[in-house]
Amino acid sequence: MPTVANLLSKSLFQDFRIVSGKNGLNNKVTSAGFFEWEQDFQITKSFDKGEFVITTLSSFKDDPNAVERSLKLLINNSVSAIAIKDIYYKDLSDDLKKYSNDHSVPIMFFTDTYIDELLYVVKNETLNSLYTSFNEIVLDTLMSNDNLDNLDKENLLRKINPFFHSTSMICAYISNSSDTTSISQEALDLYNNVLLDNKLSIPESIGDAEFVYSFVAYKRGIFLIVTSNTADMTILDEFKDSLVTAINESPDLEGTFAGISRFIVGFNDVSTVLIDAIFANTSGILDNRKVAKISTAPFDHIIFKDRYLQGPNLYYEEMLEKLSETTSQRSPLLETLIALVSCNGNVDMTAQKMFQHKNTIRYRLNKLKAVFAADNDMEFYGKLYLFSRIHFSKQYLDVFFQKK
Repeated sequence: MPTVANLLSKSLFQDFRIVSGKNGLNNKVTSAGFFEWEQDFQITKSFDKGEFVITTLSSFKDDPNAVERSLKLLINNSVSAIAIKDIYYKDLSDDLKKYSNDHSVPIMFFTDTYIDELLYVVKNETLNSLYTSFNEIVLDTLMSNDNLDNLDKENLLRKINPFFHSTSMICAYISNSSDTTSISQEALDLYNNVLLDNKLSIPESIGDAEFVYSFVAYKRGIFLIVTSNTADMTILDEFKDSLVTAINESPDLEGTFAGISRFIVGFNDVSTVLIDAIFANTSGILDNRKVAKISTAPFDHIIFKDRYLQGPNLYYEEMLEKLSETTSQRSPLLETLIALVSCNGNVDMTAQKMFQHKNTIRYRLNKLKAVFAADNDMEFYGKLYLFSRIHFSKQYLDVFFQKK
């Protein structure tokens, strides 16, 4: 299902002028509606949540007060946006703009485009079920195509939101731990009902700096892509802190994990930002941290990057094969390794967890040291940590990189 921003990225909408409600650009559009003559009680009954409403306001051309009242009723119905052909009105009162801003419903004007053509395009777009697939193609291309120049990357990002700034960018990736290959209906409901309804307190400005963002469902979770018109790192760090606080304090995001990238200047490193958010999200899931910044997960960043971005990781496959071979010899080393890691290396806890004698676990521990060819405990636990992070992250990361 498209958002208002998706529609405005189409060439037909290129001359539309937004006068208020920019924070509602992520509103999902469910249908197209034409408002021309309806009275107050009919507005309440006739226009549904998510409708992209188009009007000339011809019935109220001599009654500005009726315009105010009617548009506020449309906003109260949670329409996705209101587009006004500027035949009779070319601007709105400050009070109505504030009402639009407070309720996150964009109001815009246009001049030359035919209304019938707009209605046709919006209806077709809302019937199109390929928006998620299209956005996935855009993000896949940004992450994997090394031949894109900065302009290519900027143009692709503007397919998601034409109002993105081009000065700086940060990403967050949000998911729950139960979604490993695709996004669940529960997560989609979260996307639609929490994030798009502006229940997350994300700053839209800090001083003169503006922040424009979009939520995009992708693979097993949701991307939050944020752009700004400033490169001032003091301001950008303040925004990042506010974002972390907003996610941590949101009761609606309980049970989810958010991974946050660094800020970058320009779009040259857009693939790095997207991938870092995914890596940080996975690190947070493994450590049960609601919010994980890539800067606070440096070892995972190195491990995951080496595993998925630097070619095949033969070490993991070889070790997995050696550990799995032992199951036929009544010595389940892989299961013991997993239990040992989950118990933070505590032999007594591992024995209880596996319903085994402590000496049995110590015996398997020695066999594990032999498999990992470790001459001392420091080397062994280092290799154990490396293997376990790859092993536990695999179910969350393979969906992004399995074709690489």
